[in-house]
Order: sequence, then C-alpha cells, then structure tokens
Amino acid sequence: GLRFTRQGSLTIDEEGRLTTQDCSVIVTKEYEDPKGLSDKELPLPTGIRIHDKSNVVITSAGEIYQNNVKLGALKLVEFKNTFIIKKEGKSLYLNPSPENIKNEGATTSVLQGFQEGSNVNPVSELTELIKTNREFEANQRAIKIFNELDSKAVSSIGKLY
Repeated sequence: GLRFTRQGSLTIDEEGRLTTQDCSVIVTKEYEDPKGLSDKELPLPTGIRIHDKSNVVITSAGEIYQNNVKLGALKLVEFKNTFIIKKEGKSLYLNPSPENIKNEGATTSVLQGFQEGSNVNPVSELTELIKTNREFEANQRAIKIFNELDSKAVSSIGKLY
C-alpha cells in the first residue's frame, strides 16, 4: 500500500520515474490508494516521469516542472495524529488510518536543493554531556570534602570539652 517518506533526496530510475533512494516510486498529488487490496494485488503507481535531469524545478507547493512544462505534483500530506504512524524500513512510514490525513490547514512546503536534517549535532551534544558529567563529579568531590570537614569539626569539638 501507500507509504510516506520525509526523505528529500530523490533520484530518477531507469524508466525516468522520480523515486526515493531505495527505489520507491514517488506518487502524484492525484494518486489515491486503492482500498481493500493486499500489497501484492496493488497496481504499481506510474509516478512522475522526468525526461532527463536538466532544468527540473520543484515549487514550494510540490509542483514539478521541466523546461517550464508541468510534469505533476508531489503528494504532500500532514497527519492529524503522528503517534499512530508506523515506521517501515529506513525512511518509509505507514499511516494505518485514511482518516488520519489532514484535508485542510496543511502547511507543508518543499524547498528544492535542501534536505531536512537532524536538529541534534551529536558531537556538540556529546561534548556537552562530558562537560556536564565533569561538573557533576567536581560537585560530588566538593560535597565529600565538606562532609569530611563536618566530621572532623564534630570530632574535634567533642575533644575540646
């Protein structure tokens, strides 16, 4: 059945169809997922055909043009509840309920030449974690020293009387 992706790195297969890196065909805005068919019975979508890699423009609305001729439009969707989406493979997602797709108020847009990246930089986060751990250990040593000083103070006060 129909799967969704956030993967922006698209390619063109041998037949000229726009696909993801793992060869899944990108469907057009008009594509409707046939209901009641198993994955084996589903017809393969024809997708968007690109004649060659030159002069391809994708607008923010997902419309694909080549040499100023509209070839089709990406099927851009947003989900009402992202928690029920199931991950499949490296970059595909399955929406178990057709009612989960927003029909109005969607704000998704496309930026040609850009890829969505992680909002976390692992190197800086690891550096910050090491720094925090060292600060914690320094504080732990300071508390241990204060506890030892308290013990010595209590024992020396007891000896004075």
